[in-house]
Amino acid sequence: MVDEIYELPSASEVNALLDDLEQRKMLSDDRYAEMRARLRAPRYGDSRLRQELTQKGIDRDTIAAVLAEQPDELARCREIWFKKFGQIPRDMNERAKQTRHLASRGFAMRVIQQVIRGEAGDATVENILDGNDASCDNSVPTA
Repeated sequence: MVDEIYELPSASEVNALLDDLEQRKMLSDDRYAEMRARLRAPRYGDSRLRQELTQKGIDRDTIAAVLAEQPDELARCREIWFKKFGQIPRDMNERAKQTRHLASRGFAMRVIQQVIRGEAGDATVENILDGNDASCDNSVPTA
């Protein structure tokens, strides 16, 4: 058995290989960003997706273009909220819990507030409200 000595490639060889892969469209930040956003968008908001892509070294223009192609953040937030909670908050503690959950997923506060208030005219949210007041008022309703 012959022992082969492995030599590490030089920096110029590595750079040449990377350039060749990029030219042949086998290595692309755009494709990576699109794939990553497509996989993560159903569970996370735009802020979280933007942060993750920035940490991976994707440029701002590519991130903006990829996020523009994703489904509406309000619709994604509403879907996550409905799966997790399914009803408007009954008191301030429940409202805070729902807000924290959605904020930790990277949704914008204005989007979270719209979802929790039952705004945006979605039939699902209106069915959940079922004619009840959407506020977190704990007072007893007067007849």
